[in-house]
Amino acid sequence: MYKELIAKSWKDVRQNLVLIVPNLMFIALLLASGFLFVILSGLSEIFMQLTAMQGNQERITAYLQSITISNVGAIIGYGLVWIMLLFVGFFLARAVTLGMMADLIKKKKPVLGNASQYIKKYFWRLIGLNISVMFVFFLAVVLSVVVGIMASLITVFIIPLIVICAVIGILWLYCIFFFSKQVLLCENKTAIEAMKESKKVFTQNKKGMIKSILVVWGITIIVSLILSGVGLIPFIGAIVEQIGFLVLSVWAELFTFYMYSKRKELK
Repeated sequence: MYKELIAKSWKDVRQNLVLIVPNLMFIALLLASGFLFVILSGLSEIFMQLTAMQGNQERITAYLQSITISNVGAIIGYGLVWIMLLFVGFFLARAVTLGMMADLIKKKKPVLGNASQYIKKYFWRLIGLNISVMFVFFLAVVLSVVVGIMASLITVFIIPLIVICAVIGILWLYCIFFFSKQVLLCENKTAIEAMKESKKVFTQNKKGMIKSILVVWGITIIVSLILSGVGLIPFIGAIVEQIGFLVLSVWAELFTFYMYSKRKELK
């Protein structure tokens, strides 16, 4: 079954390159807004001054000391605006990409023109889902740290065991919420409902789920290593590498959608 799903997901990515467009638009936003941030915040001027003073430590020290609070305030202010812009842009791209994938799973043609519908339907719920999942992971890390500190008061030899248990616990949570995005989009659930349903899918078929996750990880790692090797080729290699990683990320997401659609058959 995995071979068929892998082949089908690769074929669908090739035949529906529109799935990559939202990510390309986000990358364009990242580069353009990053350039504006460097210019408007004054960082470009600072970099040029430091470059001109290269090798003269005294002048560099004096220049850094001359930077005023207003300069720092501008960098922080524009930096916060830049981060918020990227945050919104990232989830806009995610809503459109995942929305098109959900349509593809339902045997509908993915259309970029439906972007406004995808954004309206999924944008805030995807943000809520990511915040909720991150909060659960955060609580798990905090609990691990607290237990580790308490254990260290008894004996330091138990700390490695605590670390191992914490890592296993975090991986377990990853498996539990692995299908949460797919549930949210395919079943039209809220963030909390999606997390609960994803947990239910995992608990009903732990072996199949773990094997599926390992398949995704395995293919991703192998292809990533190949792309990294290609990236060593001067100039053209770097371009092929970045395009390859972009396509790989879209394929992995779509493959996960297909696995969710066949969740009862996973073995």
